[in-house]
Amino acid sequence: MWLTSLDNKQFKMYAQQTARLNTSYWLGSLIRDKCESRIGAVDTAEIESFDRQIKLLLKHIRKDIRKQKGIALEIIKAELKHVAYACRVHINLSKKTSMSRSLGSACTVADNKIFKNEMAFLENKFTLFTNNNLYEGDLNAQWDRAFQLVYQVQDTALQSGLFSFRRKELKQKLNMSANLLSPTSENLRTYVNSYVTQLELERFESAGLEAQLFEDYQNQFTVGTELLNWVREVVFVRPGILAKMFNRKGIEAAAARQIELGDDIHKRFIAAAIAPSDTIRRVIDVHVVD
Repeated sequence: MWLTSLDNKQFKMYAQQTARLNTSYWLGSLIRDKCESRIGAVDTAEIESFDRQIKLLLKHIRKDIRKQKGIALEIIKAELKHVAYACRVHINLSKKTSMSRSLGSACTVADNKIFKNEMAFLENKFTLFTNNNLYEGDLNAQWDRAFQLVYQVQDTALQSGLFSFRRKELKQKLNMSANLLSPTSENLRTYVNSYVTQLELERFESAGLEAQLFEDYQNQFTVGTELLNWVREVVFVRPGILAKMFNRKGIEAAAARQIELGDDIHKRFIAAAIAPSDTIRRVIDVHVVD
């Protein structure tokens, strides 16, 4: 794993920075989700707390980034730019949504921009990692690659004119993604052990972090696989089933159930994706934990 090429001081800083970025990104998504939810009232205090935490995390990343160097600096700079943009859009939309609960086309345009930005970011990151031989053994890079493929499938599926000609290619991409989202327990343990060992913590603290991170990553990849299967169902199965339903109410009910299932998976997906970075930050970044 390329991270072992960093000295321990630089590695710890990189671990802090990537954990802060991951937490910020998913908190931004969580703010948006909570404000758009039609179940119950929006907890304004909670939203404001998330907002403050994002600003604090990004502030510390910007302050510390000058201490980073080499390829690690290049990675952090690219991720900071992407995360800051995504959080800004999510927060701005959430403020409007919390007042109206329905922004219609404004949300659609913003979501399209976020989606395209996300695709471009993941493609550039994959290129950077493969060109510099960083990809092998990096569990987070493997996760990013898996969802880069999922986004490519979604993007093509939205272009209905291209979909029918590229079904085989899209199925192959989802199969590749499924494989990336299915690391063995041995691979998970090897990655987590290497990561935690390089932090040079006290023995009991190290053992506790390693055990919790292993559990976090297991759950993250499990829920990631659930989301992948939901995308596969929507893209390849449901359109055909829905097309055969002549009862309009039946179509609407089936679509509503599928959307409800997707919303449930997405909520658990955010919680699972943010868990590893929160676990890491509680150990090595306590002064910034809000």
